[in-house]
Amino acid sequence: MHVERRFLNWGVFLIAAGAVPLAVRAGLVPAGVRWWELWPLLLVGWGIGLLLGRTVFGLLGGALVAAAIGIVVGGLLSTGSGLGGFAAGCGGDSGTAFAAQTGTFSGDRATVQLDGGCGRLDMSVGGTSWQVSGATRDGAVPTIDASTTALRIGSGGRGFDPFGANGTGSLQVRLPENQTIDLSVTANGGTARLGLAKSTLGQASLTVNGADTRADFTGAALARLSVTANAGNARLTLPAASLTGSLTANAGSIAICVPSGTGLRIQMSGSVLGGSNFEQRGLAHDGESWTTADYASATTRIDLSATANAGSITLDPEGGCG
Repeated sequence: MHVERRFLNWGVFLIAAGAVPLAVRAGLVPAGVRWWELWPLLLVGWGIGLLLGRTVFGLLGGALVAAAIGIVVGGLLSTGSGLGGFAAGCGGDSGTAFAAQTGTFSGDRATVQLDGGCGRLDMSVGGTSWQVSGATRDGAVPTIDASTTALRIGSGGRGFDPFGANGTGSLQVRLPENQTIDLSVTANGGTARLGLAKSTLGQASLTVNGADTRADFTGAALARLSVTANAGNARLTLPAASLTGSLTANAGSIAICVPSGTGLRIQMSGSVLGGSNFEQRGLAHDGESWTTADYASATTRIDLSATANAGSITLDPEGGCG
């Protein structure tokens, strides 16, 4: 019997997405499961597919990927209103303010790593020192490891949890503008607003797990960008500067806004149940490559690789990226 791979994956996805909410409502699965943390199953599925190729067993890889995506989507639906309601319900500004923490970096380059919890994160750039402020459930200062060349806000595998068990709280992080920063941000639920305009970034890595994130790189110096959205939503305003990067949407969405006059090329690899609006935005299609009409002649070029698995990657969405 011949099995159509596309229909098999769609069938597995729909079964998983429907079965999870039913299981939660029946009490067979706890309601508080952090569904987006199951995204590593996608990697397992891809690995099986690569190892077994086009054999009948290779179908298992695609089916596992589809099942993992269905489980994540079904889990979010089981919260009552999907991703939007999840992120909105996670965010908040309640809690007790903690004493602001400040410091400086020496030299012209530093590393900043932030592992975010459920709540609201606001990041900005300005001045000559870094600062961390905000509110937590009990007013305790989040764990901060700082040196003259690095800043980490987090606590082991748990990540920093300034928002407490009730998922409320806020964090404001200000980075210095006089140094090059290698930035890594992980947003786990809630909302994140990254105001990185006019910053100098060697590389920026954003991981969005079930969160709603906006990042503004207008006027920034940025060499390398990496964004992964796992059952999350990320909107990025890119700078008018040459850079390379990668975009991966796993049951999530990534939107990018590119300044006019900037050439754009996106290598869209094979994906499962994913989509984009590149054709609607007038990009030329050649194999896996999508390019703007002015790419060859542009002096400023952005080169990205992209993968969407039950997710979407869109260019210049209606309403913008702010």
